[in-house]
Amino acid sequence: MTSLVQRSCTELPEGDSAPGGERKSRPLEDYENKQAFVLLGAPGSGKTTEFERLGKRPGACFVTAREFLRGKDDEWCGQILFIDGLDEVRAGSSDGRTPFDQLISKLRRLEPPKFRLSCRYADWFGANDRQNLNSVVSDGSVAVLSLDDLSEQDIDDLSLDHSSPADVERFLCWARDSGIRDLLHNPQCLNMLIEAFARKERPTSRAQAFEQACQLSLTECNQEHLVVRCDSDLMDSAGELCTLQLLAGIDGFTLSGSDSNRDFPMLARAPVTEHDLCRRVLGSSLFKSVAEGRHTPSHQQFAEFLAARHLAKRISGGLSVRRVLALMTGHDGGIVTEFRGLCAWLATLSQSSRSELIDRDPIGVALYGDVRAFSVDEKQRILSGLRRETTRNPWIADAVQVTATTAGLVSPEMKEVLHDDLTDRRRDRAHQSYVLVLLESLRHAQPIPGLAKTFLVMLEDESRWIGVRYGAVDAFLAHQPNREDALDGLVTTMTRVLDGEVIDSD
Repeated sequence: MTSLVQRSCTELPEGDSAPGGERKSRPLEDYENKQAFVLLGAPGSGKTTEFERLGKRPGACFVTAREFLRGKDDEWCGQILFIDGLDEVRAGSSDGRTPFDQLISKLRRLEPPKFRLSCRYADWFGANDRQNLNSVVSDGSVAVLSLDDLSEQDIDDLSLDHSSPADVERFLCWARDSGIRDLLHNPQCLNMLIEAFARKERPTSRAQAFEQACQLSLTECNQEHLVVRCDSDLMDSAGELCTLQLLAGIDGFTLSGSDSNRDFPMLARAPVTEHDLCRRVLGSSLFKSVAEGRHTPSHQQFAEFLAARHLAKRISGGLSVRRVLALMTGHDGGIVTEFRGLCAWLATLSQSSRSELIDRDPIGVALYGDVRAFSVDEKQRILSGLRRETTRNPWIADAVQVTATTAGLVSPEMKEVLHDDLTDRRRDRAHQSYVLVLLESLRHAQPIPGLAKTFLVMLEDESRWIGVRYGAVDAFLAHQPNREDALDGLVTTMTRVLDGEVIDSD
């Protein structure tokens, strides 16, 4: 994108308040006087872009979490620190506490005037992380912010950066009709879909969108070699490199021995099939150059997708799923945080691995992969896993509901399952949190005939959390495509509220 839009965020509350209630969205700049804040967001949502932009201001400094942990203390003394990518260094243990503890210790030594930290939703450990960060700041209060999705106006503005108004209108209609409209609220996905549309290559799913975006990135640097077999070989080599990079825990590769170290080994010494093809991959836009001629994947999401694509092929050829999982699981058998995106895409691309991956990390599979094409049984398996997770942590709705990728779970063929869950009489915290996840997913999903009335009943139910009732309104509007019927339903409910038949204390 050649221009930026003003991004907004929503502050997540601290303490024991119920999640999902109405919250105000504010520009990120509103928090510039805050001593410290954490910015949470989905992969590709724009966390790094915002930190890079704000880190260019006088007295500020942008630094990756990895660079911050490795650098000398005197490099950043007295500067406002924008520390990007906590999720990328949370490795080595199932709970990811070690790198976070190191970061906390370094912040205490530096005593920066202000600091900001970014992290993926699923890799932020909630109250425990907040409490540890609170101990570093003088006022004892760190704001935890959720980066909002792009608004409809943002999508229009960014799309116009690439195309004429007429082309933008055609692009938006195509995205809507293809069932991938929700992907546009993520800046990275919006950008790659616009590029695919401009080339008349129209993906119909999130997985196809990533496949084509990666192909486009390789094609751009190989205009004279547009041979199908070559493109396929380059994709395979890219997947091989990304698999090595992720599973070995390295930053990337270098072509020069003088620039190599533990984090950037020489490509010539890497155990890959075709070194020449891998060298070409490093020169494509799938990888970016960093200091001293070192190359690292341009986007974490692309690296995870390509690695999963490579592993899925290997598993199809006889590689044991258990052998792969042994490299990605912690002592408790769960997926280590840095591999959640990889595992989600592996579940998407490898049907033989899917059930086991769902059982190990249902939230990761729902958040980071593409569940649209899963069978009803597989989607039910994910929902069962989500129920288990909300029982363990009733506040998980704040991490899950903010992403639209879970919309694929709540497709029309799931109508009976969804109706049973939404009309369940339980009102404990775990179940209400689970219902919040469903409602947020349904808000982004294709309309399911016959489900709209269920949402009106939920809206009028005073035994539910207020956040559930708010979510029911949004879901009702999304699943009642007839505008007149939607207005009639809301007017009827409002009349019942005004007459005292429906209790609404808010």
